[in-house]
Amino acid sequence: MMERFNADAKIFCFILSTRSGGIGVNLTGADTVIFYDSDWNPTMDAQAQDRCHRIGQTRNVTIFRLISERTIEENILRKAIQKRRLGEMAIDEAGFTPEFFKQSDNIRDLFDGELDVGNIEIIEGPKSQKDVEKVKKSFFMGRGEDKALT
Repeated sequence: MMERFNADAKIFCFILSTRSGGIGVNLTGADTVIFYDSDWNPTMDAQAQDRCHRIGQTRNVTIFRLISERTIEENILRKAIQKRRLGEMAIDEAGFTPEFFKQSDNIRDLFDGELDVGNIEIIEGPKSQKDVEKVKKSFFMGRGEDKALT
């Protein structure tokens, strides 16, 4: 099925869960990814995104993340952002030093309830539903265009 999707331009939709889409899959035929089920583990979402950013991809890939406000999905996104930040500090920046913990703002920022995820393009979702009022940012940066719809 995957080979057929990648080879046949007439097939424009391939539906997978984030977990199954993140392991052993090559979807270079895709130019749009829509996440409807964020994972508690941000690396699982990153792996699923990377399935479209494989060798052989010739197009720009746009990634959308569907998040409903005031729901468990919003909380999952918030927790995943916190986990991503922890990983960045621990691995990428080697930021878990005694000096880091002495600065109370660092800890407060890490576990703050605000959904501040950096400089990612924001797009507005449909205005036809009362619950769908604003768009939040997604938490993966530098992997194509990542957009979150609420």
